[in-house]
Amino acid sequence: MPLRGCLLSILLLGAPVAAQPTDPVDLIRVLQQRHCPDCRLADADLVHADLRDAQLAGARLQRANLGEARLDGADLSGSDLSFTSLRGASLRGADLRGSRLYGTDLRHADLSGARLDVGALDQSHWQGAQGID
Repeated sequence: MPLRGCLLSILLLGAPVAAQPTDPVDLIRVLQQRHCPDCRLADADLVHADLRDAQLAGARLQRANLGEARLDGADLSGSDLSFTSLRGASLRGADLRGSRLYGTDLRHADLSGARLDVGALDQSHWQGAQGID
């Protein structure tokens, strides 16, 4: 294989895979209907959003800002919340089973009654969070 082809292959194989950006239709749907399973909301600005009882199972919310959001009773099972800010959010009774919480900011969040997998918070930031036993 020529040198140029080798270099191109190395660059393409080593390139990080970025999350797909927020789909504007998904953003409108989640805010109006609170029903958007498997939707693309990476990098979305949802600060102070009222998403109580929202159906967001399997949603891609990487790096989204959900600070101070109300997610009480929301279904976030299987969602990707990597590097998402949920600082000060209310997640009372939310279903977070199977969710990816790597680098997630849950500081000062209310997790009372939230359903979490064992060890789910091991790689997240949860200082000052309520409802963690």
